[in-house]
Amino acid sequence: MRPPVLPSTQDPSRALSGRWGQVCQLLAANSKQAMHTRDIARHLRLPTSGRPLSGLTAQLRYWARNGRLVRTAPNTYKITIPDTLTPPPNP
Repeated sequence: MRPPVLPSTQDPSRALSGRWGQVCQLLAANSKQAMHTRDIARHLRLPTSGRPLSGLTAQLRYWARNGRLVRTAPNTYKITIPDTLTPPPNP
């Protein structure tokens, strides 16, 4: 499976526009751990219940099915950062 293309590598002017850019930035900043949908909603300042949460959950599931995110547990996701974006280990 190919790692997802981060928005900034596609078009720097659109790096943070839209929901995908926001989620991508959040998950990339926390790439060492998976995040629950409610935590993602909280960071995006969305309601953590009701329709807004259901909509975010559906969107995260869709991105996971299409290989943009990794689903690690029910309602829990993380992003795989391509090796080209991670710094090399110090010798």
